[in-house]
Amino acid sequence: CSIERVISRVTGNNITSIDGILSVTGGNSPDFFLINPNGIVFGANAVLNVPGSFLASTAESIQFADGSEFSTTGTTLLSVTTPTGLGMGSNPGSITNAATFTPTGSPVPLGLLVGSGGTTETIGLVGGAVNLTGGALTALGGRVEVGAVGANQTVGLTSTTTGYELDYRSTNSFADISLSQGALLNSSGVGSGPIQLRGDRIAITEQAQILAATTGAVDGAAVTVTARQLDLTSQGAILSTTSGTGSGAEINLDLTESLTMTGVGFEQGINTFNAFLATGIVDLNNLVTTVSTFTTTSSGTAGKINLTAPVVNLQNGSSFGSTTFAAGNAGNVLMQASQQITANASLVFTGTSPIATGTGGDIILQTPTLQLQNGTVVGTSVFGTGQGGNIGIDSTTIELTDTRSTVSNLGLFSSLTNLPSRTLLGTTTFGRGRSGDIEINTQTFNLVDGSSIVSQTYGELIPNAGRGGQISITASESIVLEGTLADSALPSQFDASTSSTSAAGDLTITTQNLTIQNGAEITASTRSGGASGTITINASEHVILRNQGRLATNAVGTNTGAGGDITIAAGASLQLLDNAQITAITSQGNGGSLSLRAGDILLLRRGSLISTTAGQAGGSGNGGNITINAPVIAGYENSDIVANAFAGNGGNITITTQGIFGLAFRDQLTWGNDITASSQFGVNGTITVNEFSLDPSSGLVELVAVLSDASDQVDATCAATGDSEFIATGRGGIPPTPDMPRGGTIRPWQDIRKLDRFFDATVAPPSTVSASNPTIQEATGFQTLPDGQIALVAEPDHQFATHPHATCAMARHP
Repeated sequence: CSIERVISRVTGNNITSIDGILSVTGGNSPDFFLINPNGIVFGANAVLNVPGSFLASTAESIQFADGSEFSTTGTTLLSVTTPTGLGMGSNPGSITNAATFTPTGSPVPLGLLVGSGGTTETIGLVGGAVNLTGGALTALGGRVEVGAVGANQTVGLTSTTTGYELDYRSTNSFADISLSQGALLNSSGVGSGPIQLRGDRIAITEQAQILAATTGAVDGAAVTVTARQLDLTSQGAILSTTSGTGSGAEINLDLTESLTMTGVGFEQGINTFNAFLATGIVDLNNLVTTVSTFTTTSSGTAGKINLTAPVVNLQNGSSFGSTTFAAGNAGNVLMQASQQITANASLVFTGTSPIATGTGGDIILQTPTLQLQNGTVVGTSVFGTGQGGNIGIDSTTIELTDTRSTVSNLGLFSSLTNLPSRTLLGTTTFGRGRSGDIEINTQTFNLVDGSSIVSQTYGELIPNAGRGGQISITASESIVLEGTLADSALPSQFDASTSSTSAAGDLTITTQNLTIQNGAEITASTRSGGASGTITINASEHVILRNQGRLATNAVGTNTGAGGDITIAAGASLQLLDNAQITAITSQGNGGSLSLRAGDILLLRRGSLISTTAGQAGGSGNGGNITINAPVIAGYENSDIVANAFAGNGGNITITTQGIFGLAFRDQLTWGNDITASSQFGVNGTITVNEFSLDPSSGLVELVAVLSDASDQVDATCAATGDSEFIATGRGGIPPTPDMPRGGTIRPWQDIRKLDRFFDATVAPPSTVSASNPTIQEATGFQTLPDGQIALVAEPDHQFATHPHATCAMARHP
């Protein structure tokens, strides 16, 4: 009969140790199952000669579709159907693989190898714990399965076109997996086969690798790692490549706790990465700690990388990304962390090489807290003709910092720009392809210590480099840019500049409060013939530039390009303090235009500047226009608003305000606070001031439509007696007649007329009170005595009243 499956069980209490050839011959390329619940060890000399799939497990039984089991303790089955699961015992043993079999001409060890290069075989290890200590598992074009599970668990088995797929949906507890000492999981082939690791904590270290290389027209299958923790250290790597027309394998990392990657040092990591970008050659013996996909010599697209974990921690020269060296596109990178992403001196990237025509992949980071530190680069780069990838960030809090005491010119961007390495998030083109765009959504954004957000284009390497990308940043609460990089003058910055003949990108910021201070800047300038970009800022409350903080769309050097436009709308105030600047100035070309609006005040203090001056190097460019709209405009301590020119015409300044304080309109700059629009050799510009538009009805409270009748609200007390007369007994300082001046300023007011004609001022003498029979009388008034004391009296003395009041006269008697 035709043998399709060989099942070998080991009874007793001993582990199985194999350090030679394990063969299966005859039959119809049968699969081989080896089970020993006590443990299995493959030595360095172990070799498989198995034509079909091979599965080694420390399970206690193999389960079948009809409900039967093949157990290490039960009776022997005479015939079996396709296996459907593995049943682990109460104490599943571990599996160790140290097999390093390396055929002649192979660049890597193959170790335990199944099949002959077909695509229908699986090699799998399922144990209580699985350790590959220098050993290799290889299924060329087939499936590689490694699982570590806990006691009394069940692992499903599903027959597929590539052998057997392990199913962990009914598995509730897991054990650890370790790959070390150069261990290798390899499913490379015409189309790389699927690789699946499932465990609790998975460690890949000491140059151990997971490799899925596609070499032909078949798309590679996914590499999937599912665990609580995944740790990559000491040049551990997960790689997917394509050198054929088929797409490279995706890498999917699904973690319930954390991903931690630790490199071998920032310097070595960056140098290795630079060499890789320059040559496109992957040296498997000198890798950085990395999770990477790339395409080498064909039109195949590099695989995507998808990461899901609560915490992501990249440290000390580790890298995570995708690159293309050919016509194929680089893959996208997606990081989703439910708690935090931290990258310290590490690299998250997608890019295209100088010989590539494919496009770069996108980078998407989604997390509540994003921290990039100490030279970390999150970037997409273009060296070829394809467009660079985009970057999208969705986070509650974003911080870019650099606390290193010294910095060097290490790194991809540093070596090309001759600038020290810095913490950077950016899209950059050094080739003819267009730089990618950046879109950031957050609640708070802090950029300090010379860190940078950039979308730049460089023309030093290739003439006519592509244009810069767009930067869009939305922060619902605040954005703060502060400080410079250690040992350098490199500022913390948002930068959409160009150093080529192509245009710079545009930059848009939307927030509640924007602060730029201590040398930080936002710029979309040009350092060559390309046009500057534009800057648009919408702040619902304040925009504050302090202590050399700067906003600029300048065209500097020998560049003939024009300055870019800057538009700022601040709901409350726009403040420039301590040598702060907003400029769109040029050396040769026309100055850019500035449009500034503040809801309450535009304030300039201590040497601050607003300028669209053109032709500073003697050029003929015209000064740019400045439009300002603010209720109050104030400038003090040699602060200026300038739209001057050298040989061209001065710009026009249009101001709409209620009042200008401190600033004066002058024909030229002085040591005072100036508003000028002059030209040294051209026509002066104009300065126009418009009265701020006010709505007289603004703020009024609308009354009820029907007014009440006040006639019934007058107190009728005086009508109670006599002829109901009302007599005023005091004038409160009113002059006797309207045409007479008021008397001296007497406070409190006193009536100096004789009042005896108004009423009888005779006061009856008080009654004599018998000392022997005193009667307490209620006080009805008070008096101010000459010594200032207050006395309560039964009848007030009007001579000493401080505030006479209008009173009802005594009733007249017939």
